[in-house]
Formats: sequence, C-alpha cells, structure tokens
Amino acid sequence: MTTAVATATTDEPFQLFSTLLYSRALLSQPENTRLCGSPCPFYMLVYHRDRILAAARNFGWQDVVTALEASGFMPLLIEKCQRAVDDAAVKIATDDGGANADDIEFRLRLLVSDAAAITVEAYPLPSMTATALFPSTLPPPSTALTTSQNPPWTVHLDRIPMSPSSLTRYKTTARNHYLAARTRVGIHTFTEPSEVILYSDSADQLIMEGSITNIYFWRPERGGWITPTTSAEDAAGNGAGGTAGTMRRWVLEHGMATVGDVRKGDVVAGEVVWLSNGLRGVVLGRIAETTV
Repeated sequence: MTTAVATATTDEPFQLFSTLLYSRALLSQPENTRLCGSPCPFYMLVYHRDRILAAARNFGWQDVVTALEASGFMPLLIEKCQRAVDDAAVKIATDDGGANADDIEFRLRLLVSDAAAITVEAYPLPSMTATALFPSTLPPPSTALTTSQNPPWTVHLDRIPMSPSSLTRYKTTARNHYLAARTRVGIHTFTEPSEVILYSDSADQLIMEGSITNIYFWRPERGGWITPTTSAEDAAGNGAGGTAGTMRRWVLEHGMATVGDVRKGDVVAGEVVWLSNGLRGVVLGRIAETTV
C-alpha cells in the first residue's frame, strides 16, 4: 500500500513574510530594547528582518537581499510598521465611534515580494503577557503544568507525512500545506488553542515544526528541551525540514533548548511540550491522546 505524503507546492507567485507583535508595552521592555538597539514597540523586529533575508538568499531574490542589507532598511521598516499600526488604529477609532486605540496590541504581517516591494498589515489582538514574550526559563513539564497561567494547547500530529522543501524551510505566503494539515486534525480557526505538528517523509519520520509554531520536546537524557534541527543549523541547508523561527532563535541563544532530531515514533501521547512563535512568544502544549 502506498502511504499518502503531503507536499508543499504552488503555481502562484508568492511572497516572503513574517508575523510579529506590536505592543507599546515593549517600549519599556529591556530585552526588546537590547535586540532592537533602542526602545521599540515591535517584538524582535531585527530577527524578522534576518529571517526574511535568509529566505531571500535561499530563493535567489537578489533585489530583496540588497534591500534588506542596506544600512537604511531598518528605519524604513520601522516607519512602514508604524504607519500600518497608525492606520489600523484610526480605523478602529472610526468604526467604534471614537474609541481609544492607543493601548491595543496588533499582529503585524510583513510581506516582501521578489521585487523587494514591502507591505505591512496590522490586525488588532488580545493582550499578550511579557513573561511569555521573554521567559527567564522554559520549565520542565512537571513544573510547567503547575505554574502555567493558561491550560496547555492541544497538540496533534499530522495524519500523513510532509515532503520537506524550501516552502517548509522558509516562511512564505504559499501556505496551503499548513492549512491542509490543520484541517486534517480538525483545527478550523487560528483562535483555537490547538496546533498540528508536521513530520517528514524521511525513513526516520523526523518532526519538523508546527503549522504556526516551532516545538520543543523534553528529553532530559539529551540535556533538556530539544527543538528540531532546521536549515539554520545544518551545513547542508536542510535540517528536519521546518522553519527557523524568531522566538526559536532567541530561546536557543539563551540556552533554554538545544537542537536535535526528534522522530515521530518517539513522541508520546500526553507529553508536555513548549511551542513558540514571533507573535505569542512561548505557550505550553500537550500531545493529544488520540494523535500518536
């Protein structure tokens, strides 16, 4: 019997993109100030530039590489991000009859075309907690379950393996393969506290990433939390096949996890995991009992 394999393909032009948080509370957050070089309301913005730059190099988009490497790019990006927030805030105030939008947090979507055209979209969000954005540690499972402020997300394994490609290793607007994986496990909106984890069609069926997050597995015999290898750590530029997220980069830089292969067959129903992305920081998860 032939096993079905999901593939990441597109016949349409796509853009590179990254998603991040805007919050005025970040202006007084020392770690975000350190990363950005000055007080900044955009969460790890320079890491998002770096992520898009790596993708542009992979796809051979030289106009994008040149634009993002230019000395004046970051001020330009900050200006575009702030304009998107201001426009969204004005719309909210208008639609809500003059409501004050100053304290609203926004999800920003940075989009870059192959011609280096940059677009920023802003959407209002519920408030995030600073401890999730810049945690001092990733507690082990037993501690995490007792100290977490929120119930863990339900984490499913995809029903079929995924064939890794540049469209899984780098974040682009070609995302139908992620949407299909979410649908296969019954996730229908992005507001649900649920995630689906992709695994490769290699012989070892290596865990790649989540549809909107990177994932960390507790493996004390290997030193603690392990996150799957990506092209950023693999000299051959492959890794397990997932993306190198911005929050994942920060977690690794702060020694809270290490990289390594995790096989689908080693994932245990009920085990506690951490998830991360450039919008929420870190959130606790638990592998669904019916998914393994």
